[in-house]
Amino acid sequence: MISHRSSTVDKLEAGRLKRTVAPHGITGAELRRLSGAVHQMRKTGGELWWVSAPKGSTRDGIAAVLKRISRLQSDQGLPKYATSVFETRPAFHVHAIFVGNSSVAADLNRSAVGRGCHVARVTDADGLTKKYLAKERTPQAGYRRSDLGGRLRGSHRIEGGGDRVRISRDLERDAIAAGLILPWRRTNAKRASERKPRRQQRLASKRAPMPSGQMLLFPEFSRPVARLRLFGGGLVPPAVSSEIEFRRRGLSQERLANLIGCSQGHLANVLRGHDPVSRKLANRLRTTLLGT
Repeated sequence: MISHRSSTVDKLEAGRLKRTVAPHGITGAELRRLSGAVHQMRKTGGELWWVSAPKGSTRDGIAAVLKRISRLQSDQGLPKYATSVFETRPAFHVHAIFVGNSSVAADLNRSAVGRGCHVARVTDADGLTKKYLAKERTPQAGYRRSDLGGRLRGSHRIEGGGDRVRISRDLERDAIAAGLILPWRRTNAKRASERKPRRQQRLASKRAPMPSGQMLLFPEFSRPVARLRLFGGGLVPPAVSSEIEFRRRGLSQERLANLIGCSQGHLANVLRGHDPVSRKLANRLRTTLLGT
């Protein structure tokens, strides 16, 4: 059974945890986290897929791709397991490994957010995590490790910083519970200096005004779209009943009932939605009140 801790406890624990990020590349702690997360994904027995975002992607575009993957996993009944690695060369982009299937991959390729992404099935998980995705590591990350592939020389700084290896919430929770990764204190990217333009808010409500006693303030009611003019019979909707009550002003229920050929009691039951109206009676109502 999964226990949900309070935000206070989470903050206290986060204060005791260490950050594992380095500004100039992927650290050894992040590589171990990546390997443990992939190992947890392989324990599910599901298929592992990976996606590469196009070079020069934005953080918003990358977030949209990861959200799309999570939504597709939920639709397919798959665990929401995904881990992503940010890289800098030749331009900012991301590689993400996730639990999926061919349907998820096809849908991701067809989606607008997945345009330009490369999606493929993982055939060598160890080679992918320890060689290809470890190439932008720091020099210290490879200390006393012979299982890693080649390293790209130089500093690999990301504008805004932040963790280079990120893990979905579900995967993080289960991998920590299984002892495959250690808890860490997250490092968020710095906010961009240029803020996004504020979306203009709609001033008018999307909902149409409710019928009221001051009907003459709304001349459009003289030509209603879907009220008495289009009512063809059956139980009277509240909107049609309100219009009948408005248009019969000056006529008593008994007088209107006589004009349309029914009893006053039946008309009262019609207006409160209790008795249905025949097509002929609906036509006589329109003729009497609308003149059509």
